[in-house]
Amino acid sequence: MFFVSRFFILVALLPSLIIANSDDLLTNQQMKEVTLKNGLRICLKRTDYEEGAFVFQMFAMGGYAAAPVANRPSAAFAGAIAWESGLQDASSDKIAYELYQRSLEMNVSIRLFDRVIEASGLTEDLSYCLELIQALFRAPQFTFQGLERVISESKILFQDHSQETIKDCFLKTNTQNWDVLTSLTCEDLKKVKLEQAEAFFKQAFADPSLFTLILVGDFDFNNATALLEKHLGCIEARSSAPLINPEAPHFPQGVTKREIKGYARNRLALTRLTFPVIKKELSSLNFICHILSARLLDHFSAVDSQTQFEVHYEFPLFPRLDHIWLIVQFYGPTTTIHSTTQSTLKIIHHLNRLGLSEQERKSELEISNSCEEDNIYLLSLLSNCYHGGWDSTLIDSKHPIEIKHKGSENILDSYIHLDHYSLISLYP
Repeated sequence: MFFVSRFFILVALLPSLIIANSDDLLTNQQMKEVTLKNGLRICLKRTDYEEGAFVFQMFAMGGYAAAPVANRPSAAFAGAIAWESGLQDASSDKIAYELYQRSLEMNVSIRLFDRVIEASGLTEDLSYCLELIQALFRAPQFTFQGLERVISESKILFQDHSQETIKDCFLKTNTQNWDVLTSLTCEDLKKVKLEQAEAFFKQAFADPSLFTLILVGDFDFNNATALLEKHLGCIEARSSAPLINPEAPHFPQGVTKREIKGYARNRLALTRLTFPVIKKELSSLNFICHILSARLLDHFSAVDSQTQFEVHYEFPLFPRLDHIWLIVQFYGPTTTIHSTTQSTLKIIHHLNRLGLSEQERKSELEISNSCEEDNIYLLSLLSNCYHGGWDSTLIDSKHPIEIKHKGSENILDSYIHLDHYSLISLYP
């Protein structure tokens, strides 16, 4: 299989040579930034969450959205085809066996707006992962056997794409029918061409200086740097055109309402209120979602036992921050959509106008301290900082929530405009 999910890893490392230190990051956070001789940027974050454990991710902006429209299916599956085609003199089955024997996991993928390599494993076998990365850059192989395996496995994954279809309905409305965000389907598999996939992959993985690698875990800085320099610093850049993601359209102005029939299931309608977010403070957004969800639950549990609510924020262009959406979503009978929507909007306006209750204010600290930190958590924060330009003060500690509330101050005005949203209902 070429899909790998969350992972944990164990590692220890070798003697080193630091190429360049950066003073951009706080020294008391046990972090260092180095740049290898080929321009590959490295961020090292030492932790003690798991003795001898590490996680890492290597990434660059520019994904299959940058490919010509006709070539996007081939570009989207290029990473998987390269992986399933084997590396150097080893078949994909042999590599899979080696990874299993060494308790390693590894994944390479070209996503919509970026390309990513992730790996995990045991201390003594980190070098094997880095050797595979080196081979992916230097001599990727593309075989018809690899292509056939990817197509076969993808057909199985695409058999039930109803949730993707539903997601597409929301994305298209909120991005003015931007076709870049349309999910791939079985029909797209028929358009995948080996030559196109190979050409796009070699373009995407031509220049290591475009990439950043983030290593998080329990390791020695010098040893880690030496190991990375040994295996990745020797990768030479090839001449290649850069991958430039297309510009995203703006969220539709004003209030957009749309009703679509034939998508919802179980005779219930799915309705989504989406507000584009103005102020990008994620800890505060998380708190707003928590408070709003609690208020909706309190109200509707007393008057309507059939409606189910979910409140969250979303990054439709992840890892880009061009768009952040605050979403209130509910399932309910078609006959109650209008009344439920009106009640929901009233609750939102009431929260904005009157602010937080005393109990809600007390819950701010509890929520900000509720997240468990581990290597995966810190890897995500660092990746978001380097990859998406997020606030670097969030890297090493739980950032305190700072929602300003002065009596009846309009506390939501800094985050969303209450007259700028979409209301989309999917009917059975």
